[in-house]
Amino acid sequence: MHRNKHNRNRREGLGIVLIVAFFIFLIFYLRFVASHTDEIRRRQRGGNPEAPVSSKSKRLDRQHLIAEDEIEGGLGVEWDLLNRQGRSDEQHQQPSADKSPIEPQHPAPTTTQQPVASTKKPVAVFQPVPRRTFHHNDINLGEHIHSRPLSDAEMFPLRPQKKVSAHATNSVFLQSYRDISENSLDSAFFQSEAHVFSQVPEFAVILRKWQTLNLEMRSGKRPARFVTVHPVGQLCNRLMAITSAAMLAIVTSRGLVVDDSGFYAQSSDLFEEPGFPWVDGALSSLGGHYITNPEGGVWTDTEKLLCMDYAHAYPESHVEMSINQYLVPYITNNPHYRDSIQWLTRGTLDVFYPLSHFLFRPIAAIRSWRDDYVAAHFRGKFVVGLQVRSGSDFTDHFMSAADWKIYRNCAEAVVPDSDDNTPKKEVVYFLATDTENGRKAGVTELQQGSHKRDVLVSTKTFLLSNHPEGVQKALLDLLLLSACDDRISTAWSSYGYFAAGFSGINGNLVVDLPPSQIIAQDGAEQRFMGVAHKSDKRRQCVRLPTHQPCFHKFESWGASKSTCFVKDMFEREMLNGRYC
Repeated sequence: MHRNKHNRNRREGLGIVLIVAFFIFLIFYLRFVASHTDEIRRRQRGGNPEAPVSSKSKRLDRQHLIAEDEIEGGLGVEWDLLNRQGRSDEQHQQPSADKSPIEPQHPAPTTTQQPVASTKKPVAVFQPVPRRTFHHNDINLGEHIHSRPLSDAEMFPLRPQKKVSAHATNSVFLQSYRDISENSLDSAFFQSEAHVFSQVPEFAVILRKWQTLNLEMRSGKRPARFVTVHPVGQLCNRLMAITSAAMLAIVTSRGLVVDDSGFYAQSSDLFEEPGFPWVDGALSSLGGHYITNPEGGVWTDTEKLLCMDYAHAYPESHVEMSINQYLVPYITNNPHYRDSIQWLTRGTLDVFYPLSHFLFRPIAAIRSWRDDYVAAHFRGKFVVGLQVRSGSDFTDHFMSAADWKIYRNCAEAVVPDSDDNTPKKEVVYFLATDTENGRKAGVTELQQGSHKRDVLVSTKTFLLSNHPEGVQKALLDLLLLSACDDRISTAWSSYGYFAAGFSGINGNLVVDLPPSQIIAQDGAEQRFMGVAHKSDKRRQCVRLPTHQPCFHKFESWGASKSTCFVKDMFEREMLNGRYC
């Protein structure tokens, strides 16, 4: 009897403890939500705590909460912090018997009726923000070429831009280029891309000197030291790998060699040379230090790329890379090079926009197809590009009508409101997807709802990118996506990353919802914001705070275990928890 009474007392005591713990947890949770709600409203006031919250801001808050309540596992107002101003893997049946299977046919836009006016914007977690652009003289695409991205200070006014160290220009990296002359043979290219390089003139000088270095190493005037890259994967994985190798070569004063074997198209089918002969079979197997994707766990080159002086990390003359990732964030976060790169990019650390334009120069035929298509279908219109992976090449979540609705609602949300000072433009969609059925479904589904928009595709005949013509078609779609006024992409797709990065303007991403705020949990395989690697569940659209590509493996390859790691590195790469 005494024992039963004792046990009952213990149970009652335990119950009281649990109740107290629950109320303590509830108090902290409510304080957490309240603090973040205040932070969001402060951001909506432009940082002024005394400014009133507009009715529009209140309405957006309510829409956010409604949308989150409708989605299982919602995050609450915390997720709204992602919706701030800012800036595949492959797309695309065998070629038809047409004279040119990839020549744009300028197909008539698919439509059912004229756009229907609507006074009600779609309810969505996504909060569109007007973008700022900078005027420049157009070369080919007119108003559809966009200039430099916003700097960190412009995108994040509450996080002041860090000043560049006074010693940045005295680094060994920059001093190694001091006595190298600028290449004058490529001036026409830099003039044609003035909208890119006028924003980073110091970087443009280094690139022209790097051209000279490459030419002199190949001619024997300078000791041969090369980074050879053997890209892995499909088109945009390969372009990311080449960009990474080029950046490593630039900061280590090495030349660049590209191995274009083992792919459906050769480099010359797609691109002109970047001022030097970058594909050279005689230089494709020079040996030296070998960098490749790790089989699993912590990468042996993470410490070297992220923390070490490369002169000590890679003392060999040659470095070979066999990768499919965008490794540049390891380089830009390396304390030995960060200040110099920040100086070269005017504080933005935006390497991809200028470097991708320097490296990847479409051949004349592809440029002509792009320019003709833009003139015929884009000019004078507001074009929303949609890059949709509709198949299941890495998971089993095929596109459903509900998935397409997310893309459609997101596309409508980015359409700017017209006013008396801004002439209203016709809105059209440009669709690039990876399957023929996906294209057909997209054209149908994107015309549902209250708005009936024209849906454009680049060619009448759908081509898979498993032969040269198909890869050229994929590149054409990539360039057209970059020429759109705004973009909606699929998460985990290097194709979507490249289009946004090449445009220099922040895009939008359709993503899964994380179950928690924990980032890269110990033992969790490649998680960002709690979402498992390559989750292609489609639940929400967010505008990214950057246009730069994401390095999927930044943490899972052991960044936090490196000797120089600081939390800011991960926060900069993920830019406050963006999906990638």
